[in-house]
Amino acid sequence: MDFSFQDFMFWYKRVTFFKTQDQIEYVRQLASYMDGKVNIVDALNYTKESYELTYSPSHVAVEITQRLIDAQQTSVGFQGALKEYFDPDLAIAFEMIRLNSKSTDKVNKVISLMAKEKELYRDITSTLFMPATILLMGIVALGVVSGVILPIMESRAKSTTLDSPEAQLGRIFYDIFILNGYVIVPLVLMLFIGYKSFLKNYVKAGRRKLDAIWPFKLYRQFLSLRFLTLTGLLKQSGCDDKEAYAILHSYGSKYFQVHLDHYSESYSVGESRDNYFGDGLLEPIQLIRIRRFFHGVNDKIFSAAIIDAADSSLRDITMSNRNFINKLTYFLMLTGLMFLGLGVGIVIDGTALSFD
Repeated sequence: MDFSFQDFMFWYKRVTFFKTQDQIEYVRQLASYMDGKVNIVDALNYTKESYELTYSPSHVAVEITQRLIDAQQTSVGFQGALKEYFDPDLAIAFEMIRLNSKSTDKVNKVISLMAKEKELYRDITSTLFMPATILLMGIVALGVVSGVILPIMESRAKSTTLDSPEAQLGRIFYDIFILNGYVIVPLVLMLFIGYKSFLKNYVKAGRRKLDAIWPFKLYRQFLSLRFLTLTGLLKQSGCDDKEAYAILHSYGSKYFQVHLDHYSESYSVGESRDNYFGDGLLEPIQLIRIRRFFHGVNDKIFSAAIIDAADSSLRDITMSNRNFINKLTYFLMLTGLMFLGLGVGIVIDGTALSFD
């Protein structure tokens, strides 16, 4: 595959000047041009012209718009372009605009969903930052004391070896974690980098059991919110269940696609919603909120109900994660303080050793 300088410059501008916030601005701009008399191609042309006037004809959004217009010839090509240039949720918002020219409110709901997810992630990260820092300080302190300070103290005490419990634990810690750091650190980094891919793509046996454990549970919970909200919005845009599942499938992770395949097959054979809807993806409390709408209501009422269920269950998910995060915070802090305490104990024992 040839990769020219122009391709490199387009890639650079896209990753630099077309980040998530830029994509949100773009989709909102596109939605603002849609009404009952404007089709998606005309709206794309208007959007392209507005970016040319506001920024410049060389702006990356102008080129992306032209590529989207060219990709309109085939739905597969269009979806491929959306996958390449847009966040999956915004790609689905784009599809809503195509389906329904008056979709500004739906686009805003998708953006609101993205904002809620980022807010929860940010809260988790900020909560864990301090205890993780204390743990790291404890690891470094114990490693330095056990591997550097303790040997110096023992050498000054005429080769006497300190055999207190603190010193023995410190040596074990140093031998296992510090001397093997060249293996452990890269392994931890690989796990940290690869866990998102694992969350999205691991669908083999045992995944349902893993989904009860954090962060697998958190990922499933976010997908449940996304499933309810986006399915409801797509149905309000004119899709039936199967069409909504197909669009979500186009932009979803492998894990999400497995669930969507199950829902689509169940819907196609006429299975009742209460037998399959959200099976394995939704929390029991979410099903409590929507199961009364599985029978005897039209699609309009059902769509509104599942969107409301997503909004309401966000509080439940936030509370359940806060409970776990509090426990993890205490664990990290206590472990870090324990390491610091061991280091201090070794120093005290070593100091006493020098007076013997």
